[in-house]
Amino acid sequence: MMEIMNLNKTSLSHTVFIHLGFTGVTRYRPLLVIPFSSIYAAILAGNSVVMSIIVLEKSLHSPMYILIFSLLAVNVPYTTAMIPKMILALLGLNQITLAGCLVQIFTVYSSIMSESALLMVMAVDRYLAISQPLQYWQIINKHLLVHLWLNVFICIGFAVVPLLSLLSSLQYCRSNIYHFHCENTMLFELGCGDISRTKII
Repeated sequence: MMEIMNLNKTSLSHTVFIHLGFTGVTRYRPLLVIPFSSIYAAILAGNSVVMSIIVLEKSLHSPMYILIFSLLAVNVPYTTAMIPKMILALLGLNQITLAGCLVQIFTVYSSIMSESALLMVMAVDRYLAISQPLQYWQIINKHLLVHLWLNVFICIGFAVVPLLSLLSSLQYCRSNIYHFHCENTMLFELGCGDISRTKII
């Protein structure tokens, strides 16, 4: 009897979701592909040009420019996780698997947390450059930047991985996501039964 209940529970669980973003613009959805594709191409081209200049120009190999390079590098996976999937949804290819959703959530949250941490480090970098110009090069060096990056990745692991394990263990009764990308709050809303305890965790 218990095995039948478990079988019914798992067979009800959705593993493929449908993005329903831009629900009010059904007729002109394919036309939105043009501006979003242009924006995505501009982001990739702009980031690539600036990153290439920083790599090729040896005078820019200072902590400030390394941080700018890192900020641009973090921006690429964020936009790549969002915009191409949104363009596909606009073209009618709006299905995404649970694994795809979890990868998208991980990429977006990791990028956002990395970006926030980098902006904080950049603020500290500029503060030290202004307030302690004689000791700046002793305080801010490549060893410190590597150490800060490692701390960022550890924090991302502690924040994002438990969230993903909670989302992957849920049973899903509904499959419509009223957005153009996956978010943890929306996936929680699609869960079966009382998930208030899971949301609190």
